[in-house]
Amino acid sequence: MRYLPWTLAVVIVSALAAAGIVLKSHIVEARNGQYGEQTALVDAFQAERSLHQSYLEVSGVVTATQSIALVNELAGKISKIAMYSGEVVNQGDVLLEINHAEELAQLKAAQANLNQQKNRVQRFLQLHASQKLSAQQLEEAQAQQVQFATQVELLQVQINKKILRAPFTGQVGIHNLQIGQFLPANTDITQLIGVANEVWIDFALPQSYSVLDKATKVEVHNIGTSQRVLTGEIVSVAAEVTKQTRQLSYRAEVKNPNLAINQLVKVRVPVGAAKPVFSVSHLAVIKDPLGDFVYGLEADEHNTLRAVRLPVTLGERIGDKVLVLSGISEGMLIAGSGAFKLRQGLKTIVSDREAVTVASQVQTTGEQAL
Repeated sequence: MRYLPWTLAVVIVSALAAAGIVLKSHIVEARNGQYGEQTALVDAFQAERSLHQSYLEVSGVVTATQSIALVNELAGKISKIAMYSGEVVNQGDVLLEINHAEELAQLKAAQANLNQQKNRVQRFLQLHASQKLSAQQLEEAQAQQVQFATQVELLQVQINKKILRAPFTGQVGIHNLQIGQFLPANTDITQLIGVANEVWIDFALPQSYSVLDKATKVEVHNIGTSQRVLTGEIVSVAAEVTKQTRQLSYRAEVKNPNLAINQLVKVRVPVGAAKPVFSVSHLAVIKDPLGDFVYGLEADEHNTLRAVRLPVTLGERIGDKVLVLSGISEGMLIAGSGAFKLRQGLKTIVSDREAVTVASQVQTTGEQAL
């Protein structure tokens, strides 16, 4: 008795399945008998031409608009360090001093000699005016004053060379300097990177591409990250291609960046002029040994849509869209999703008739879809 419900359920399900199969076969036979022609159901769209700009992605390097290697001109021991690694300093700030006590003493003596000679020249001028001193003696005294003034200037220049100042506002690099350390002449002390609201992006393109004009917009983004894309503008173009790589160098300026100096970035550069092309869904493109093609949908004498094979020339793929350079015309009805089911001359139904004006005029009642 306990198996009776299960047996009854199996019998009912089997009966319903058999009834469904019989009903479907009757419907198919009735349709085939009435119409007798296969029909494919597809999505479709009207071809619209738009301007497309091709781009090339190359590597670029971030460069500071102001950057300098700090170097001492004269040798000597460090007597003062006024900069710290990573610190931002202002233009004119003292960064480092090399001992210049000897020069200061010499400067003091030279300044005293100059002041004394100035007073002597003043007395000689008075004496010369009263004709108590010859012109030659006055000229000799004036020449001596110029010599003392020149000596003071030379000593002051020498002292200034031993006092390293910031040439512009910037961030000091890392250094390991110590007071009392001896620095030979022309020692690389550290790097000073200018603090600015913009950086330069240096990149190069092969000579086979047309030369980009100044003010051309480019896109810059970090490699391997999802950070926002930065927009730059070309500010410099090299005068010649390099001998080694036959590439032309460019420099673009990016404002308000969040990029590290010498960082490697990707630069997306427009190539050539914008061209009018068609953009179609990748589902519309069919490939076979004869080449690439799409199916156009054209109305016959009975106003019934028929599939027409259209060989096309394809461009690049952008996302789920493919650019068509030739093979279709403006306003042409093109099969999209479901195009793989079509063949030349096959009757076709467009699923979204309201979206396509041509398809909305076709009678589709009772037709059989593949």
